[in-house]
Amino acid sequence: MQSYIPLLQSILWISLILTLRLFFRTEIALVRGVLSKRLEEGAPFEFGWLKLGEIRKEQQRQAKEITWVKLLVKLVISDYERMHLQNLASEGPFIAEVHQGSTYEWELRHLLRAC
Repeated sequence: MQSYIPLLQSILWISLILTLRLFFRTEIALVRGVLSKRLEEGAPFEFGWLKLGEIRKEQQRQAKEITWVKLLVKLVISDYERMHLQNLASEGPFIAEVHQGSTYEWELRHLLRAC
């Protein structure tokens, strides 16, 4: 009989949880609906270590930072340098304008110095 006690305890716990879930199913559905609606609206929700709903605020903050960085890049780096940076970032080969009197080497040194 001693060996069956843990099994009986497990069965009782599972039965209790299922009974409570069945008994409070409308309340559980209501709480799930309210939480779902609040999260969809962007309201933060915190339960212990779990934090939900702060994603929209973080996305808005990052969007502002990206706008600021784009403005800085546009003001600081010339169109010619941006074209070369895009070519460098591309997957395939690219043609660089490197001839006598070209500013290509100077621009690369300028970019390396800025880093």
